[in-house]
Amino acid sequence: MDLKCRPDEVAYAHAHNVPVPEGANDNPYSIDDNLWGRAIECGHLEDPWNEPLDDAWVMTKNPEDAPDTPTYTEIEFEAGKPVAVDGKKMKLSEIVIALNKISGDNGFGRLDLVEDRLVGLKSRECYEVPGALTLITAHKALEDICVEGDLLKTKIKLEQDWATAVYNGQWYSPLKNALDAFMADTQKFVTGTVRLKFFKGNCHVVGRKSRLACMTTVWLPTTATPRLTRRPAPALSRSIRCRSRRGQRSRVPAPLPPRPNASFPWYPRGPSA
Repeated sequence: MDLKCRPDEVAYAHAHNVPVPEGANDNPYSIDDNLWGRAIECGHLEDPWNEPLDDAWVMTKNPEDAPDTPTYTEIEFEAGKPVAVDGKKMKLSEIVIALNKISGDNGFGRLDLVEDRLVGLKSRECYEVPGALTLITAHKALEDICVEGDLLKTKIKLEQDWATAVYNGQWYSPLKNALDAFMADTQKFVTGTVRLKFFKGNCHVVGRKSRLACMTTVWLPTTATPRLTRRPAPALSRSIRCRSRRGQRSRVPAPLPPRPNASFPWYPRGPSA
């Protein structure tokens, strides 16, 4: 088999009943297309100074042509995995398809970047991934309230290593397996709902809620156990409303009930038994 150019590949596809878009031989771009979106390169995009032309985009509207009123969408997660859109339970594939439509219609989901290939080359790529970018935006917002601070900072550092391993084809490498285990552990409490606002090519998080939100962190003054490894009890996470001097309502942490502590008399609560 000697496939040296695109016309040879198109002819081979036709000969083996593989569907090929009409005009593929005249298409200036090289495109990878699947459920998650499209990767576009070559042609007009070879010069990184050139702005992508409208014909490069298929799944997303030009933001200038998007609706003049915002669109709101809610995404529900359980243990880090998306399970519902606007209250409707769906399979992951159905969620991606639904969000591709919602986000794309509002002009959100385009990326234009330069990649560093494994072989040492740089490549300008345009990605059209409305559903994927929407899920990433919502998931990050939920992690902000459900994942403890130090753990989240470490996860963010390791995300790039995980992505690099996948990009380089190291799907079953020992490093990738170890990172998978770490990432899975960080998602145990990432359960809740995120509300998004789409408008003219933008996607903003405008609300997030979770019954497992970790909004209070309790530090303990001890070297043996520097901080609580369990989640704070509900009583420690409550907040109360009060009136500020200007008469506006604000939220302040509820006072911790005093508990005698011989080891740390200056600290209102001692380590729990």
